[in-house]
Amino acid sequence: MKYCYFADDSKSLPPPNEIKNRLPPHFACVFGHDARLLFTSEYFGDPAYCQLSRECDPRILEAGVGNDQMGAFNFLLEAHKWRNLTIRFREFMPVGIRPLLIPVS
Repeated sequence: MKYCYFADDSKSLPPPNEIKNRLPPHFACVFGHDARLLFTSEYFGDPAYCQLSRECDPRILEAGVGNDQMGAFNFLLEAHKWRNLTIRFREFMPVGIRPLLIPVS
């Protein structure tokens, strides 16, 4: 498995001597107890359903395939777009002025 998020279900599992949790071999995966996973909306039918929130852990947002977000929306290249926007604003804004970027779904 590559570039996955493993949920932390240790509180709901029986004691370790009763069950053996084994993960398959993995590469560049993030574990639930280490990373904060937030969605923009969890309601089916919303335009932003299951999109990762900007307050999500940076490893989830920027450590997926091709240095972009993990998950189904990787093909949108959101991390590249945000990184390019911040670079362009730093280059072209007058000194002392900081833009406020607000994501809209």
